[in-house]
Amino acid sequence: MLFMLVDHPRVPRPSSPGRFTVIALAFSVLFVSQRFVWGQTTPPAAEKAPTYEEAVEKATEILDRLESHWGEQPGREDVDQLSTYVTAIQRSDPTDPRVDYLFGRAFAAMGRSGAAISTLERFVSSREGRNEWKAYRILGDSYVEDYPRQALKKYEKAAALKPDEPTILLGVSKAHFKVGENAKALEYAIKAADADAGAHVQPIAHLARMYGVNQQWPEADRTAVAAVEKAQERLRSDPARRGPLLALQDQYDLLIEILQSQMTATGATADKFARVGRYMRERAAAAQKLALHDTVVLLENGMRFLKTDPSADLLLEYGISMAELGRNAEAAEAMNRVLKMEPDNGPAKAWLSRLRTVSPASAPADQP
Repeated sequence: MLFMLVDHPRVPRPSSPGRFTVIALAFSVLFVSQRFVWGQTTPPAAEKAPTYEEAVEKATEILDRLESHWGEQPGREDVDQLSTYVTAIQRSDPTDPRVDYLFGRAFAAMGRSGAAISTLERFVSSREGRNEWKAYRILGDSYVEDYPRQALKKYEKAAALKPDEPTILLGVSKAHFKVGENAKALEYAIKAADADAGAHVQPIAHLARMYGVNQQWPEADRTAVAAVEKAQERLRSDPARRGPLLALQDQYDLLIEILQSQMTATGATADKFARVGRYMRERAAAAQKLALHDTVVLLENGMRFLKTDPSADLLLEYGISMAELGRNAEAAEAMNRVLKMEPDNGPAKAWLSRLRTVSPASAPADQP
């Protein structure tokens, strides 16, 4: 089916007694699972525990940065750092109600809607939280998949505190779509995209979906292409992270699905078949580069895990993966280490010669 929203798991709402213990346990499970997904096999080096004030400041900075990337999966470094700071906050066992706000935002950033709802509902019922628009918006985002009418109430409260905020307008659009009010969903999708003024991928992509839902195919096609182009721009600005690559894959998926649905509704043409084929090929290239990111993570973990220096074979594989990602300086360093161990290593010599002919500016890291 063309237009489906992501279903987030729900967890039971914790009771008030011992709530920080419950939250800490949930975060422990969450961060362990995140490390497993990213292939992290060794804990970070021990550092001096931050104070409560430092932990709140740093956790807030991370959450603000994650939200500025709007819709991208958090990186493992962000997850590790956030884990450190929220653990420090929990150990302080503060009574400040805004701690619920911090934890709720962190749960939402990790896709834990049920836990986000529990903590943020408690926060907005406090004196400190009743005028915090972002808490209401995140609650709306957490309710929208399963309880869209409840989400609309939260978005209304958020909008009263922060009019014309694109994240709220987008949420309202999703809620109207979930209850079957497609015309209203499109109306608010247009408002969200206009308010965001092309700054992020997500409003553009959602608008393309809503055009498709309303069978406005030329607009859906044109807007989905714009979403791909925005995702490519985002990748060029930050080629070392997985998140922009994942976002680009999602936009290719959306564009391909819209074109296929359009062909079903209005008839296929040679031009449309050619375009779908081209976008499928480009998506496959993005998927291949994403696999290289995963390979680098695995090899880095292997080098950290070993109690001895990495072998020449391991360094060679690491260097090749770095080179194919366009991270030429790191690739050359790895190849030089290989040659120190094995001066006659032919593949390392060949790769190093190739790397010397490619300037960093021409590295292909920004292309799928």
